[in-house]
Amino acid sequence: MKKRLKIFLICVFMTLIVLLPIKSKQINDEMPDAYVNILSEYERVMNDKTYSRDQWKNIYDYVLRFIGKTDLYYCIKDLSGDGKTELILGTKQEIKFEPFIIYSFEESAVYWAGIRENYIMTIYEGGIIEYISGGVWQHFMYERLDGDSAVTDLLAVLVKEEGDGKSPVRYYSVKYTENNQIYEEITKKEFQDIRNLYTGSVERLTWNKLEGFWNQQ
Repeated sequence: MKKRLKIFLICVFMTLIVLLPIKSKQINDEMPDAYVNILSEYERVMNDKTYSRDQWKNIYDYVLRFIGKTDLYYCIKDLSGDGKTELILGTKQEIKFEPFIIYSFEESAVYWAGIRENYIMTIYEGGIIEYISGGVWQHFMYERLDGDSAVTDLLAVLVKEEGDGKSPVRYYSVKYTENNQIYEEITKKEFQDIRNLYTGSVERLTWNKLEGFWNQQ
């Protein structure tokens, strides 16, 4: 009986040794090696205090506010529908995930397709990215990932000017010329109609905790 148990345990152990590399390869095959390298570097930034900023290669320094405070999450998805996946990094706030950067891969190069900066970033279906600022002059900017994934098209920029209690709220559509930007006042309905053009359904993203990419040895 003991001999049979020993043989069974050896077989299970050998099976795990064979299966683990296959699982690892399947995970990595879902994304370009460049994305794997980026995720590995972010994981190192979050865990290696000796890895200084002058050594960073693909890191968006917005991540500094998260070190030692929260975990990072990532997801891989074709946002623009061109058959090529984007890499999105974000954090989890209670039950909601908040993206802060989108990477695109095109012709062996990696691009920053969207960065949060001081905005709230929301990704909608169709490769549309919404940025909303705070403040009295609240900006709403809409971009769309182009078919080649490395380019974003500016769709619209809107501004909501909060009143001071005496003056009404005002709304603007911002137009850009070669050397200037023009603020055209619009109605509240026009403001809402323009937003509705781009804020259909929020993109469904499957988020994964960032771990297991950085080789610490």
